[in-house]
Amino acid sequence: MLWWYNLISWFAVPMALPWLAYRALRGRLPGLGQRLGLLPRSLPPLRQPVVWLHAVSLGEVTAAAAFIEVARSRMPQMQWVMTSSTRTGWEAARRILPPEAVLFPPIDWSWVCRRFLRRLRPKLLLVLETELWPNLFREAKRFGIPLIVVNGRISDKAYPRYHATRWLWRRVLALPDMMFAQSASDADRFQALGAPAAKVRVAGNLKFVLRPNPSPIVEILQRVISDAGAQPVIVAGSTMPGEEKYLFDAYQRLLPEFPRLLMMVAPRHPERFASVAGEARAGGLPLQLRSEWREDSTLQSPGIFLLDSVGELGSAYELATIAFVGGTLVPTGGHNILEAAYFSKPIVIGPSMNNFREIAAEFLRDAGIGSIPDGNNIRVGSIIQVPDADEMVVALRFLLRNPAAARRLGEAAQAILNQKTSGLHFILEEIERQFASRKTWAQEPAGLVRKTLGAATTSLFHAITQARVALYHRGLLSRKRLGAKVISLGNLSFGGTGKTPLAIWLASRLQEAGLRVSILTRGYRRRSRQAVQILAPGTDPEQARDAGDEAQLYLRHLLTPVGIAASRYEAGRLLEAQFAVDVHLLDDGFQHLALARDLDLVLIDAGNPWGARDGLPHLLRESPSALQRAHAIVLTRCESAEVPQLNALRTSLEQFNPNALFFSSRTRLVAFCEPTQNITVSVGEMRARRPVTFCGLGHPENFFTMLERAGITVAGSETFSDHHRYSLQGVAWLEKLASRQGADCLLTTEKDLMNLPPDARFRLPLFWAVTETVVEEEDRFLCWIWTQLGLPADRLSAVVSPSQQRSGPSARQPVRSL
Repeated sequence: MLWWYNLISWFAVPMALPWLAYRALRGRLPGLGQRLGLLPRSLPPLRQPVVWLHAVSLGEVTAAAAFIEVARSRMPQMQWVMTSSTRTGWEAARRILPPEAVLFPPIDWSWVCRRFLRRLRPKLLLVLETELWPNLFREAKRFGIPLIVVNGRISDKAYPRYHATRWLWRRVLALPDMMFAQSASDADRFQALGAPAAKVRVAGNLKFVLRPNPSPIVEILQRVISDAGAQPVIVAGSTMPGEEKYLFDAYQRLLPEFPRLLMMVAPRHPERFASVAGEARAGGLPLQLRSEWREDSTLQSPGIFLLDSVGELGSAYELATIAFVGGTLVPTGGHNILEAAYFSKPIVIGPSMNNFREIAAEFLRDAGIGSIPDGNNIRVGSIIQVPDADEMVVALRFLLRNPAAARRLGEAAQAILNQKTSGLHFILEEIERQFASRKTWAQEPAGLVRKTLGAATTSLFHAITQARVALYHRGLLSRKRLGAKVISLGNLSFGGTGKTPLAIWLASRLQEAGLRVSILTRGYRRRSRQAVQILAPGTDPEQARDAGDEAQLYLRHLLTPVGIAASRYEAGRLLEAQFAVDVHLLDDGFQHLALARDLDLVLIDAGNPWGARDGLPHLLRESPSALQRAHAIVLTRCESAEVPQLNALRTSLEQFNPNALFFSSRTRLVAFCEPTQNITVSVGEMRARRPVTFCGLGHPENFFTMLERAGITVAGSETFSDHHRYSLQGVAWLEKLASRQGADCLLTTEKDLMNLPPDARFRLPLFWAVTETVVEEEDRFLCWIWTQLGLPADRLSAVVSPSQQRSGPSARQPVRSL
């Protein structure tokens, strides 16, 4: 019944937006733009695989820290993005991941979730604990994104509400691919609400795996505590309203016996820092604030040290003689005791631990009463649980008087913590399984209307193109033939298959054989008004800026004439009139049927064979059946796919043309070049730098993936539309982005270099990636071309070995391991 949920949500939008804006203006709702799906431009380059982990608040973020650390070491290819709903959680997450990879989550409105997913495009969504958002879950599954609930739990307080609305949660809980519950009772509750039993598994509490974040204040305080002779130290963490008065009272009652006593108090919520400080001052207690602490400050002992900071409590437990965990003396459900257990500290809690009942039960297993003299109903297990504030004083006094007993208690707590990390193995195995089963980027789903219109548009478009092909095939539309041989390089998708690099490679090989080659191109997005533009061999690329970036690239790499026109026949005719030409290379010519050709080579990107991208997820220039016109199919960028995938793709393509030969190529990163001083930097040297990358390509993810595969870590990135022409303002913005991200250089592609303003001046070094096209079985490929075109056999020996000339191309060879 999600439509009820969405109906209510839509009625709430007009009222909710002003309220959200009001809260944001008051500083109570940070990141409103991100919550509405407007992600920042500083978001790091989103290469595959992207893992989105949502942790609602500080406690969940703390639990996620160690999990991310372990997962990243086991699966280093992952790129992590974390969201947290609270400011404290968000700030803590920025100490775990790069700050630009930490966001606020989307509001659970379907259109907002779609916008968020469309921009983030994760390959996996991990949700911690009880963050059950109906629209987010549904949209993630519609995008084809695996969804895993980790550390799942439903508290005693929340379960009645969920059970009363189980008609809604039954459908929501059927959506995750797997749910890892903290305990058997949590698993039973999820199943009672409608989660399929096969998808629910008990994996323990992820918070057992925590690693407190190191804090520089701890090392400083260890030294000054020792210098001041402040002993013992009681650390009271995550305290809630009403608890500080009990703690301050306990401090005063213990002080006569322990005159150098130091009590560190860390309120759970930052907005209470000032009120707790005021309460301590009102009681006449000596008080120091962490926010006012400096390295040369002197510690007051005895006294109260208020830890009015975020993210330092976990490591501060290392300073404790005894740890008291707050939220337990007042009925708020308690807080996490594991950070103190990690440091082998004796732990005291109050009676309220509903939110962490399973953890408390583990540490209080076989607990007895009566172990503490003068104690009344004090439970002693691996931790101590007191019934009220008076008994807390009794327990604290006993531990301070008996250091050996306190040490044994801390060691017992740490031993239990070490036993409870086995569940992490199951979670990591499931993540690896989900990754192995999904090899492509998540794609935005189409709604019913959009799907219907998209299918109709695609069918109509393909029908028109097929009718056009039929008219040429039957001679109703005429093809014109040039005097020289014509090799067409084209594709089915809208750009991004590597036609220009392969054309440069092929032209170079033909020229090495002594053949006279020209390039015919349309000149996409050129600014010249000439109907036909002829560029002579050796033309300075800078003098051909109005011809477009592709023509400039040809001039940079080849000593060939380039003809540019909508009518490639007219361009070719003029080229033949001015230059001697043996072979024309027709760039992007598969659909340019007006010009007759001798060979049709169709390029397919092995990593993205159907050219899916934002805006045109399934639309091709022609239907795959058009491959029957191809003489050969070249799989490009084969380094981006595994051998089984390549063979499966080849088998799929053979259904459309079983007679076509198959060849494969890959792109190799060679070095990086600084254009103004012509300085070359090796790939190894670039790994030591911190670049901001930018590009305007048909498929920019190929560029980012290549850099990632080379081990280059980028500080940030920006993408633009294909063939984007940069302005001076755009260049200034890129430099501002680099400065904001702490980058030491800018990095782009050679194609984008052609589109930068000629008068652009960069304060930071600018490098472009030098790549080369490597054709597998190069000799076989060239021998086949020679045979098909009937080119002079004596020229072939310049580029092909004699043995390969005799063997010739085979009809079918498996894809080689790359």
